[in-house]
Amino acid sequence: MLTEDQKEHQRQKALKKFEEAKKRMAEKRKATDVRDASSKRQNGAMGAPPINRASYIEYDFANMKDTQGGYLDDEEEEDVEEWKRRQAQTFEPGPMSINPDENPRCVECRSFDIDPQFQSVFKILVCRACKKKIPEKYSLLTKTEVKNDYLLTEPELRDTELIPHLEKPNPHKKTYNNMMLYVRTQVEEFSIKKWGSLDELDAEYERRVEMKKQRKDKKYLDKLKEMRKKTRAENWTKTAREVHVHDWSGDIGDDPDHVKRRCQTCGMETEELKM
Repeated sequence: MLTEDQKEHQRQKALKKFEEAKKRMAEKRKATDVRDASSKRQNGAMGAPPINRASYIEYDFANMKDTQGGYLDDEEEEDVEEWKRRQAQTFEPGPMSINPDENPRCVECRSFDIDPQFQSVFKILVCRACKKKIPEKYSLLTKTEVKNDYLLTEPELRDTELIPHLEKPNPHKKTYNNMMLYVRTQVEEFSIKKWGSLDELDAEYERRVEMKKQRKDKKYLDKLKEMRKKTRAENWTKTAREVHVHDWSGDIGDDPDHVKRRCQTCGMETEELKM
């Protein structure tokens, strides 16, 4: 155990070391301040380098146009409001005339309650009630359904002059491509022009289903044949790796000067000269 005098001596010694370290830190900080002040005076005397404003160009990105890297300016670019309206797919009815004979009517019931969406996108004059009442003519089909059921190609479906379509955000995920919708009656009219009639379309559909089945069966048979070939090769390799020991028979020859023997397993024959 330390006495009180020894404890006091250690306390004074530690305090002395702390004061010395504090003094050294103050001297070091003072030297750093003097060096920084000298550097600032030198820079002030020399002066800062002038800015070469002749080669300085200020760009206003708000007014810049994307020319697609080829200096092509699209003069028919739609404004923001038009883009928002097209994305929202909101359609307003057109102005009505005082004369009833000049107003568009539904082709089914002759009412004035025309669906503005069908009128604007598909150029079809049909009211909302008839659109729901006659789904075999005015129901909307997805692009996948049209391709599978009516055997139309991708370029044909994207050509709005052949078949108009309505684009909507994909319901499965926003980052996917927009969903393309088609009116059944317009799809059937174009299919009849392409295939001749709906019966010929059905025949073509059955032919493609049969060809698909044949390709599937051929693929299965080819795979089965390859599997059998591989199995035979594996069996042959396994047999070839085994060490064969001949089981020789007795003399089966008639020559008294020679000895003829045959392996009982593989059928190999040898002939030896009698000495």
